[in-house]
Amino acid sequence: MKLSVNERMVLVNVLPSLDSGSRAMYRITEQMYRDLSFTSEEIEDWGIKFSGEEYVEPDGTKKTVEKGRFVWDQSKAESKDIELSDQGQKIIKKIFEKLDIAEKLQPAHIKIYDRFMEAENGDTD
Repeated sequence: MKLSVNERMVLVNVLPSLDSGSRAMYRITEQMYRDLSFTSEEIEDWGIKFSGEEYVEPDGTKKTVEKGRFVWDQSKAESKDIELSDQGQKIIKKIFEKLDIAEKLQPAHIKIYDRFMEAENGDTD
């Protein structure tokens, strides 16, 4: 599944919301976390900065990344094809379903939520 920088970050951040499950489910989740996380090369090449780090805007303005946020150079970053097992996709769907039922979905979740729920109907990309 081809995932953007933002989609990868959303998934990395929702994986810890898994509050219970089997040993196998946790192993699958750990693997997904590793696969979705950014390599040191991606962080450097794409200018990814996390909460509290300083960065320079295109106009030369220096800023600090707000708490809970991240920024990247969108002109350099590329989507990455990440292979998620069927079991992994089911876990992600389960997490999103729990967030939806608890009314804890956030605006950043909606695009990737829709992709995973549409994948259930055979519409993957």
